[in-house]
Amino acid sequence: MNFFDALNKRVIEERGEEIIDGCKVEDAAKCVDLSVAHSPVVAEYVGTKDVEAMLFNHRLIPEPIKPRKDGLRYYVTNPRAQTWQWFTSDEMKVARARFLLLRSYFYKRLGAFPNGDQQMVLAWYFEGGVWRPTPGSSLGDLMGVVV
Repeated sequence: MNFFDALNKRVIEERGEEIIDGCKVEDAAKCVDLSVAHSPVVAEYVGTKDVEAMLFNHRLIPEPIKPRKDGLRYYVTNPRAQTWQWFTSDEMKVARARFLLLRSYFYKRLGAFPNGDQQMVLAWYFEGGVWRPTPGSSLGDLMGVVV
């Protein structure tokens, strides 16, 4: 184990597990298939923080990705901040799992947000729009729609 591996291990131990909507991000990342499609990613570690507060402070905005041709690394851009970052396959799986878990979290709670916040969530997480069943209906209960 080199210095950077030891440092990364220590950072992970200090941060603790990253859990979004009751699901461990590391467990969800094991199910991510990077060959299927290129969905946006959320690069920032969420942990067990208040997800909604992070969103409304503009810290959970999904970022577009551009896979690099060699297939070993992924190039993630942030046009708003005019920054970019390289990701390994494992890091990309975690960032994509984070996006998918956050999208599910916001989908279930979309009706509870004020109209302006709903529009922000729709623009960032549901680019083509989204259909939701009526809360309290049998389909709404099955899909976990809260409000």
